[in-house]
Amino acid sequence: MIARFTTIDPHADKHLEWSPFAYVYDDPIKHIDPDGQDGIVTIKGGQITVSSNVYLYGAGATKGVAAQMQGDINKKWGGGFSAKSANGKQSFKVNVKVNVALYEGKEKNDPLVIPQSWNPFNRDNFVEVGAGDKRSYASGGDEGEWRSQGRDGSTLAQDDPAAHELGHILGLADRYTDDKGIDKGWENNIMGDSQNGKVDQRNIDGVLKDALKAYDTWSKDKNNKGKTFTYGINSSNPSN
Repeated sequence: MIARFTTIDPHADKHLEWSPFAYVYDDPIKHIDPDGQDGIVTIKGGQITVSSNVYLYGAGATKGVAAQMQGDINKKWGGGFSAKSANGKQSFKVNVKVNVALYEGKEKNDPLVIPQSWNPFNRDNFVEVGAGDKRSYASGGDEGEWRSQGRDGSTLAQDDPAAHELGHILGLADRYTDDKGIDKGWENNIMGDSQNGKVDQRNIDGVLKDALKAYDTWSKDKNNKGKTFTYGINSSNPSN
């Protein structure tokens, strides 16, 4: 079965090794791109929680790799962040909670089909992990391939793509290009330097930008007083 877009894939510039008309890497049995929700923002009182589930499969998906990626994501994204409402009148504490696990709990799982990825209402992310150091990429946020090794002979602990790729899941764009390098002002940021960059307030603002706009409208309805606001991040439309 050959999968094709009828027009050029809007993300074709991210995958130059593929035809711009190729859909889900020519493998619609395993991969699907439902343009669903890749992360969830919840707001209750003065607390914002950004949550996401990432399930790994493929030749490089081992317990050790999953644990390393979980730890590195926690290290980069686990700080105490803050945010303000779109109108600037309300302040929030922000926590990012990400769960990284093996798909179906199995190492090196090679499923013929991932049924959950066909469900546009499913909010989980399914990421193939390659056995080597092939370049990582994301497509539609909730699909892609991450490498299981560091580049140029380094270990995964020294050069883990997971924290950077999580940024894409949460709707953030790259802050570098192959030909020009890191964008000015983003040299120490996770979206500019996946190896040594840190998560800073710009990333949190980018992740929450659309959610806070929606919250501003939602919170004006008196019927919502005391309720929990929930917003699904659509990473196909980066918010920064």
